Amino acid sequence: MRSKVFCLLLVMAVMATLVAGELPATSCGERDAGTITGVVRNTFNQPIQGAAVSCGTVTAATNASGMYSMQIEAGTYSVTASHPDHQSATQAGVVVVGGQTIYCNFILHFDPFPFGFYDSFEDHEDFALEFAPWTCVDVDLSETSGISGVNWSHAGEPQAFIIFNPTATIPPLSGIQAYSGDKMAASFPATQSPSSDWLITPAVKGMDFCQFRARSLNADNGLERIKVGVSTFGTAPQSFIIISGAQALEVPASWTQYIFDLSGFEDEIVYVGIHHCTDGGSALLVDSFNAENVPVADDSQTPALTGIEGNFPNPFNPETNIRFSLARSGPVELGVFDLRGRKLKTLVNSYLPSGHHTTVWNGLDDAGRQVSSGVYLCKLRAGGQRSCHKLVLMK
Repeated sequence: MRSKVFCLLLVMAVMATLVAGELPATSCGERDAGTITGVVRNTFNQPIQGAAVSCGTVTAATNASGMYSMQIEAGTYSVTASHPDHQSATQAGVVVVGGQTIYCNFILHFDPFPFGFYDSFEDHEDFALEFAPWTCVDVDLSETSGISGVNWSHAGEPQAFIIFNPTATIPPLSGIQAYSGDKMAASFPATQSPSSDWLITPAVKGMDFCQFRARSLNADNGLERIKVGVSTFGTAPQSFIIISGAQALEVPASWTQYIFDLSGFEDEIVYVGIHHCTDGGSALLVDSFNAENVPVADDSQTPALTGIEGNFPNPFNPETNIRFSLARSGPVELGVFDLRGRKLKTLVNSYLPSGHHTTVWNGLDDAGRQVSSGVYLCKLRAGGQRSCHKLVLMK
């Protein structure tokens, strides 16, 4: 009898050990967990990939369809969705019930460039076909023509625009120069005409004007033609309203300034698109794009403008000299901002006389902390005018 009892106890102990070893431990939180799932979209109802959705200590990322899912213990939470190019959104009071699925969808608004947008294309990789924050759309999908006897990366491939550096081609091109620096955005004609390619800015808001320089590579096969449009719906070519006129503009074979009025969209988030729509041609070259509240005067004039003239060196490390001009004496504010619009450093906040001035930024914020490598905006406010310039810190 004793042996039977002993054997029974032994079997029970072994079974308990096996159960403990083979079944995963389940915490109270796991037993009471629920699911939060949903979709993150932008204001154009397009899914946002790579958005971070956070709830407590748990974070999930959205897939290409904008969907996410996470397991959360039962309770009441605030759920936040964020993305680098959009404004964050939070839903408070989200109640999670164990064993149930809660749907929590988000609409994120674009985070436009707050103080203007400028790009001389110098900071992009040579011969890149994709160069954020620009969007390039190749509508014709055709192979492209090149330049006889000259080669470069992606030459002849289907493409919309390319970062073209004539000093880096094989052999280097001595007869072509960018408007500023060494690089420009170029659109080479489709071999199956006509060309239809778009160069589209990131989202901007509150801009009065946009301007850029453009030229045809040459006039041997006819001048390049462009249209300029504005979209309040995104970067799809069909969403653009043409603001350059009913007829396409012929672009001369020398650098020409184009200025377009955006004041009718000052309260809206917009995208500006340059449409290369040439039948034949040699290549469209674009440089020094600028969207601001105050247009920069044509170089052929000598106006008394207030504005940032540039910085040297750029890119820089550890410091750069920022040069600006004042048309008249008065209070001046000059500061450095990140691309989210947050002020990092006050460089000037005083009364200055008219003329040319130079100040230095050493890469530190107002708290004396070193900022990380990246792109920053230098903003000038003086005499009722504003100016913005891009600074690049490289370590």
